[in-house]
Amino acid sequence: MNFQRLNDRFEYLKQNFQTADSHGFNRLAFSSEEKAAIDWIIELVSKYPVEVHRDSIGNCFIRYKGKTDQTIAFGSHMDTVKNGGLLDGALGVLAALECLESWIEEDFKPEKSIELIIFVAEEANPLGGTFGSRVFTGEYSIPQNEEILSQVGLTSEQIANARNTKAYEAFIELHIEQGNILEDQQIEIGIVNAIAGIIRTKINIYGDARHAGTTPMNKRNDALVKASPFIQFANQLPNSISGIVCTIGELHVKPNLPSVVPGEIEMVVEIRGDRYENMVEAENRLQKYLSHNNLHFDFERTVTKIPNEMNTTLQQVIKESCDQLGFSNLIMYSGATHDAKSMSNICPSGMIFIPSKNGISHHPDEFSEWKDIEKGSTLLKEVIQKLSLMKEDIFYEYGNA
Repeated sequence: MNFQRLNDRFEYLKQNFQTADSHGFNRLAFSSEEKAAIDWIIELVSKYPVEVHRDSIGNCFIRYKGKTDQTIAFGSHMDTVKNGGLLDGALGVLAALECLESWIEEDFKPEKSIELIIFVAEEANPLGGTFGSRVFTGEYSIPQNEEILSQVGLTSEQIANARNTKAYEAFIELHIEQGNILEDQQIEIGIVNAIAGIIRTKINIYGDARHAGTTPMNKRNDALVKASPFIQFANQLPNSISGIVCTIGELHVKPNLPSVVPGEIEMVVEIRGDRYENMVEAENRLQKYLSHNNLHFDFERTVTKIPNEMNTTLQQVIKESCDQLGFSNLIMYSGATHDAKSMSNICPSGMIFIPSKNGISHHPDEFSEWKDIEKGSTLLKEVIQKLSLMKEDIFYEYGNA
């Protein structure tokens, strides 16, 4: 692989496709900067013997044809959060591009076709995260009110036309870990066994809004004071339920005035985990806490995303490749969601993680050591090449037919 070329691509990405007042990286979902970055990838491959297709919502497919139409796919996304980092998503795309270019230059002839997929709008956006891959895999439900679609320049017809109609044998996504497990344990590669599910619940806790100057302390029914022990309870909940995290990252005090005792607290509790039954148990305990403490509250689940397991055979292939290359590795689950989660609904999918410095992501300081980028890219090439050379079905060859 030409790692100088890969480095040059990251350097180019640093300097381009940015909003004028950028701090960090800003290729937001559905923005002209995201589209221009994908156009750049298309321009780079225009000189190669590949087939390029852009679907009706902007997802991009770059196909290196093999001897058969059986297809091994890999890829990620090019959009970022606001003031995000360099590597989230872009690592999986640029490393896959380098794999394709290397194979073409080496005159590598795969048995199965290889397809680089660049999904649009993976990051949080008005239509929900992993939008491009969820539309492609048929997970996205077209809203009855099309006004929200028109805000990003889309129609329900475009979404319907972007749904996948062909078979994929496997999908692999290379990504930064976005946490600190690999760095802390000094492990080179993470092999993802599951991608976390998400439950979000909107909770309103009610008190009585009263004049802050004239209402004695012993006469107050302060919604914020009532909510405070609940927030502490939610924060401690993962200590007693394995494999979950619980976050209250959105909270509104009403009427939010310095001279008024808070009359209502509205918050969103997010539970993530690798086992759905444990996530539901956490949600149930939160509701029981509110009931047992005689709080006046409303409790409404707003988001349900079931955890997705990554394919065990692909985990085996990745681990074998790690061992052959001499890379230390760890089976681990991903607390962040990814396009591979969507793809796992239509084909066996797997993920490769490389360490993130200090666990920082979605921030300008997001960073991975270059040696780890090289190792992740080398492993990606080895895994995809191995899968593409199998004449039989992957799972037949591994005894899991």
